[in-house]
Amino acid sequence: MTSTSAADSGQAQYFRCLLVERRAELEARLAHDAGRLAARRRSGSTSGVKSIRYRIKILERQRSELDRLLDGLDGLVGAVSN
Repeated sequence: MTSTSAADSGQAQYFRCLLVERRAELEARLAHDAGRLAARRRSGSTSGVKSIRYRIKILERQRSELDRLLDGLDGLVGAVSN
């Protein structure tokens, strides 16, 4: 591995760690909002349900984007290491 590819690999690992941390934060927020939504359903309350669903949809979209970024980064790391 050349010093350039080692540096690229190191940067890729750094950014991968950041993306994985961000994804974990999103998962925690999704779990929290899913719990809030379930509590509203159990209580029969419709107050705020629409906004919680909307937020969940946005968070799921962000999670999908992070997954695409992680997949792309993993592909680049594989290309650099070959």
